[in-house]
Amino acid sequence: MTELIGHDCQASAKPNEWSIHCIFVKDGFRGKGLSNKLISAAIEYAKDRAASIISAFPIPEEHREKFPANEAEFSGRFSTYSKMGFVPQGETSDFYKRMELVI
Repeated sequence: MTELIGHDCQASAKPNEWSIHCIFVKDGFRGKGLSNKLISAAIEYAKDRAASIISAFPIPEEHREKFPANEAEFSGRFSTYSKMGFVPQGETSDFYKRMELVI
């Protein structure tokens, strides 16, 4: 099992699980659906390579104020992943909420 210290998360032992750890859209380009396009492309890429689960680690709104400006944006938005079919899994840590999409 691989530990990813910077994200306070651990890789899953689930077979064929892929993860989206970071996405970021620069100020001035937000609100145009680019996050959705990046996540959709990652899902298709993983599907084409036999992934069965995709996990993501967005920082929930209630924890975003703990981070310097824009730093929490690198994980993507909880609401974006929810709209794309990802569902929360397990407890929220001090930093992130694990979400999964079964494909």
